[in-house]
Amino acid sequence: VFSYTYERIRMHINNRVLRFIVFLYFAIYPVHCKYSITLWKDILFSILILIITLCLDFEAENELNFFNKKNRILLFITLLLTSLFRQNGFLVVIILTLIMAIRFRSNMNYILRMGVVVFCFYMIWKNLFLPAINVEGGKSREFLSVPLQQIARTVDKHRADFYPQEIRQINEFFDIEDVWTLYDPTIADPVKDHFLSTVFDNNKVKFLTLWASIGLRYPLDYAEALLCGNYGYWFPFVKYWIVGQNIYSQEPICDLSRSTIIYFPIINDINNWMYGEYYNVPFISIFFSIGACFYFWLFCGIYSIYNNKSKFIIIFPGFIVWLSILFSPVFAEYRYVYSLFTCIPLVSASILSNNR
Repeated sequence: VFSYTYERIRMHINNRVLRFIVFLYFAIYPVHCKYSITLWKDILFSILILIITLCLDFEAENELNFFNKKNRILLFITLLLTSLFRQNGFLVVIILTLIMAIRFRSNMNYILRMGVVVFCFYMIWKNLFLPAINVEGGKSREFLSVPLQQIARTVDKHRADFYPQEIRQINEFFDIEDVWTLYDPTIADPVKDHFLSTVFDNNKVKFLTLWASIGLRYPLDYAEALLCGNYGYWFPFVKYWIVGQNIYSQEPICDLSRSTIIYFPIINDINNWMYGEYYNVPFISIFFSIGACFYFWLFCGIYSIYNNKSKFIIIFPGFIVWLSILFSPVFAEYRYVYSLFTCIPLVSASILSNNR
């Protein structure tokens, strides 16, 4: 996929030096090296986002030639897989389908039909197929990272201001008392892991009413909890954001633990270097900064509005992913926004080129 993307970028860039820089980025960027040997679904998800961006780049330049049978099948399969790989993938596909329908009006009917088919397949997969093979669905708490962090932060700071009845109501939703004492501004797991999803499922209105009532009294604390939980995705100078290794560790489960099957010393050296102190070096760290990548992405979007409006649509896949990640359970996780890094050479080359 990287090779094909590079060939596409060559069509946008005439300068050989810039082409060589792009080649080096795809070939030896350390994160690509590390992620090429991982089983994380986030990596395949990011590649799918890159393929979607490639499709949009083709569409923006030649809509009539793009929507042939072969390309339609490619786009449909990519959108379908994107909706299944990550929980926010479904959101990305639905929003992107609507944007594509507006942008490519001559093919609106096909795009909307494709979106409906993807939606139906997703619902069948989630509600019929997975239960039929005894695959459990995600728990409610996985979608409540932000509300749980907001409640925990507020109670932790203003415990004396809460009535005993409110404290009892909050404790009803957790398997331990006074869960707010575990509050960590940068990761929701300490609080979220004790949340009783079954209780929430049977008392959704009660929980949402409790959450809203606290938020009306302490709106600033709610805003702070949200920003503390996502500042790693927009502040350029954040540490410990590659894969979260310095935030949490995975303990062995059922006497099973991870071990390396094939050992390559050079991979281990790259891994150690990435977790070293290189992020304190200004010039080097900028190439690994999620925040810096986001602002460069934002610059490309603003530039396209004024100089290359036809290409503005290729901003949306990565930008929708970034927006959805702002509500993730951890303040900075590189793999969640890896798609921004895989797409930025194509996006910048396409938008900043002279092609219209």
